[in-house]
This record gives sequence, C-alpha cells and structure tokens, in this order.
Amino acid sequence: MVLIILIVLILAFVVIAAYWKLFELAERPGLAALIPIYNIYIMLEIAGLEWWWILILILSPIVPIIGDIVALGASFYIIYKFVESYGKDLGFAIGAFFLSFIFIPILAFDSKTKYLGPAAKKNATTDTTNDTSTQEQQTFNLPADNNYE
Repeated sequence: MVLIILIVLILAFVVIAAYWKLFELAERPGLAALIPIYNIYIMLEIAGLEWWWILILILSPIVPIIGDIVALGASFYIIYKFVESYGKDLGFAIGAFFLSFIFIPILAFDSKTKYLGPAAKKNATTDTTNDTSTQEQQTFNLPADNNYE
C-alpha cells in the first residue's frame, strides 16, 4: 500500500513539474500548475479557448450521464487544443488524454518542444494576407477598346 502511494505521489510530482514547464514555455506563470481551476484557465489561455470552458467542466456533471459525456468531450477538446499549441497532432492528444502521466512529461521535457501560439485562434481565423494571389487570378483583363457590347 505504501509503495502504491509513493508511486502515485511521484507521478503527480512529475506531471505537475511538466505542466509548470509547459506554462513557462508559453510565458505564463509556472506556479499556476499548482492552483486548482486557475491551472485550467491558463491551459485555456494557452490553447486559445474562452474562459467559459471552465463552466462546462464544472457544471456538466450536474446532469447525469449526458453531463459526464459532455465533460469528457470538453476535456478532450481542451487537451487537444493545448497540445496542438505546442505543435502536436491528434494522435498525441489522444495519448495525452488517456495517459497524461506519460504524454504530458514527454511534451514538456522534449528539447524540441516550442510554444507555437494559441491553436484555436490560428485554426479559427483565416490568413487574408496571402489571398492576393487568388484575387489576381480572379480579375479579368478586358480589352482597351471596350467593344464587348
């Protein structure tokens, strides 16, 4: 029994240290990893999601069964956008959701991990600066004599 408690404490310490490092990579306070609810708020900021996702996580279990499904879906979406902010894909997000004590430390302590910005805002907005090439293709060159009546 003591061994199990020791293993759980070590895993908790490693995951907290990993979140601390990931928060600092995103230029957020690492100490937030220790503060309940606030650490979720920081994850939402990093992922580019709105603050009201916390309300979904807190209030959805009030409704039996459906609320639990909503909470699981919301948790997965938050994790997905969070790891996507560090350049990881859906496969990594699935691993981070089911085995966070393995995948979050892998993400945090990998020397190649960089914070790329809020993934949700990148995917939600389209970049209009590169649309000039498509606009140029759509313009018509009319003859100068205007004899097209």
